[in-house]
Amino acid sequence: MKTSKYLVFPVAIASLISAHAQEIKPDPRTSELPSSLEVLSKVADRYQNLNSYRDEGVSITKYERTALAQPTERHFTTVYSRSGQFRFEFFEVGAISGLSRYVVWKNGNEVKSWWALKPEVKRYDNLDSAISGAIGVSGGTAYTIPSLLVKEAAWMGSTWISMPGSYRIGDGVERDIPCFRVQRLTSTPAMVFPGIETPASKGKVTYWISKGQFLLLRVDSETEFGSFLANQTVQYSPIINSEIQDTAFEFGH
Repeated sequence: MKTSKYLVFPVAIASLISAHAQEIKPDPRTSELPSSLEVLSKVADRYQNLNSYRDEGVSITKYERTALAQPTERHFTTVYSRSGQFRFEFFEVGAISGLSRYVVWKNGNEVKSWWALKPEVKRYDNLDSAISGAIGVSGGTAYTIPSLLVKEAAWMGSTWISMPGSYRIGDGVERDIPCFRVQRLTSTPAMVFPGIETPASKGKVTYWISKGQFLLLRVDSETEFGSFLANQTVQYSPIINSEIQDTAFEFGH
């Protein structure tokens, strides 16, 4: 997957601040069974065989060593039916004008999106193209779960489950639910686009997976960009295999 889809920062933030980078170290690993690969395999099997899925979640990103970047809070919803219906939406609390809301929608072979920055309906040949436009501005939430639910949403078949280098760390409890915790280290190169920069980065990401249902409940990521540090926490509240009203799949534009 192209890492440039995930991390999008204004050039001003990357170029106007400076500080010494700090080393991000992995958490202590555990040799307990099941292994990280066994856990992730069960997660993949769970999501690929769902009849329906819906969630409401929140993503909060905080920055250190910079006075320019304020914390961002994004709320999102995902609804999916094996019959071919899909809808993802996020909105950012206190967002810069024009970046506050994004909708990606699919019904059968019809795929559309709408973004507040360019308030017009866009149509696509496949869900991957629609999802890719929302990944960076949604803080990655447009990809993490949708890529597991709908194969065509996964960039070249890649998801966070299939990425190499995962390992288990100590178990945790998320909202009173016992969880396996799977972690991996991350690394991305610097990339520059017109008016936008994605600085080189190193970090780690931790996935909290419920022991009972093998559902993703939380993702913690710590990313070092050299001049600043970003910490993101994403919480999911999934409901699976329940009836979803047709109104939940309405595009709304």
